[in-house]
Amino acid sequence: MTLPTSEPLPPEDSTLPPARRRRQRRLLAPDTTDEQTAMLEQLVTRLTPSFDFLVFSFICGLLTGLAALVNSPALFMLAALTAPLLLPVIGLSLASIIGSREFFLRSLVSTLIGASLVFIGGALGGLAAMQFNSVMVQHAYLHAHFSWYDFFLLALGGGLTTFFTIRNNASNRLYVANIALAYELYLPLSVAGFGLVTGSKGLWPDGLLVYGVYLAASVLIGVTVLAFTGLRPMINLGYTLGTTAVLVGMCAVVAFSGVETARHFQVALPTLVPSPTLAPTPTNTPTRTKVPPTPTITRTPTPEPTYTPTVTFTPTTTPVKAWMSAETGGGAFVRKTPGYSGALVKSLLNGSPLFLLPEATEADGKIWLHVKSPDGYEGWVLQSVLITATGIPTDTPTITPTPPG
Repeated sequence: MTLPTSEPLPPEDSTLPPARRRRQRRLLAPDTTDEQTAMLEQLVTRLTPSFDFLVFSFICGLLTGLAALVNSPALFMLAALTAPLLLPVIGLSLASIIGSREFFLRSLVSTLIGASLVFIGGALGGLAAMQFNSVMVQHAYLHAHFSWYDFFLLALGGGLTTFFTIRNNASNRLYVANIALAYELYLPLSVAGFGLVTGSKGLWPDGLLVYGVYLAASVLIGVTVLAFTGLRPMINLGYTLGTTAVLVGMCAVVAFSGVETARHFQVALPTLVPSPTLAPTPTNTPTRTKVPPTPTITRTPTPEPTYTPTVTFTPTTTPVKAWMSAETGGGAFVRKTPGYSGALVKSLLNGSPLFLLPEATEADGKIWLHVKSPDGYEGWVLQSVLITATGIPTDTPTITPTPPG
């Protein structure tokens, strides 16, 4: 790989072996200590974020929260397009490979501040979602779970963003690669904030875990790319190989421990959403029976009249099982009290099972049913978003003898 043509090529030292001279031409980083020191100083200055980084991080989080609210893939892409250059993430990679603890901590603080603004933007979208009865979170759900396709896009975006950051004349390509990196880092974090506020299952803390693992993975990918460009720890710059190993090891521990946590607690892993099915109605199957012979009529004495017990009916309630099945969305809210003003208890996707309790009431011109989930929480749901699979409660007769009188 050659240096940019707009910059003068460094003169080759004829005293170097041929293999060393070929390696010097391939590397982006200078081969001498003084030139590499100057290059590192320029990189540190370029990788220090400005106030624009914070502003556009918040805008990206806000647009992602809006995309989760309206379930629009186009708005998710727009959020990635408005994301700022993730220079602090590249700074983490640079600090890791050169072993600078001070620059690593400074880049980490900048990264966490930007992440907090993205999270807050998604949470504001969740507050807006609480004003509606049902929300569809299928597309947001996809961003809060691990996927090999997402990891491939992360590796491509992180590697190219790091590479083009080193090259001063590749700014246009840098912005394109940064979109892929922001798509995989900022969108899961924002939908985690959305899920924390709305209580949507599968978004919190899944999205936060995905962000942590992908952030550590992107730092490791950046370290690999920087190593191939020729950057390495240098003792006379104050950086040691041991410090570099510790910083890189920390990133690896975060990445692999996050994946193991997801596997152990079954969070951030894609699961199939069950679709509601109606249970078949039982039917009676006739059986063949032998007809006994007609008995011979014989005279028998008329018995004394006896009292026949009166049959009374004692109703026994059978729990009615239902499933969430909203027509205008992928799920609906369970509220603490009937009506749209009731406090939010949970957000359930279509297919989530529920048990109907006997209470029902009318609020805001709608019929609300009292429900209970299999894991124990209770609340009120619109009748129109539920389908039932069991019959209407039946009455079991009990025989109570009536005393003679």
